[in-house]
Amino acid sequence: MYGRDQTNGNAPNGLMDIDGFCAYVPGMTRGRAAQLRYTGKGPRFIKPSARMVVYRKEDVDQWLADSVRASTVSA
Repeated sequence: MYGRDQTNGNAPNGLMDIDGFCAYVPGMTRGRAAQLRYTGKGPRFIKPSARMVVYRKEDVDQWLADSVRASTVSA
């Protein structure tokens, strides 16, 4: 599946499968990733087939950067 590197789940072409995404994002689980996709609050993703989801590393990095907060107080 996309020539996955067993150490980090990243494919050489910059794509990561769900396991790679969960390994890359601290504390992420498959269930939480599915919830983020469903609500539209997670990173952009690609569905090459009905049962497969892949993420571009650049989209995950951007989503993480956009999630940086200075305080837990809501604006």
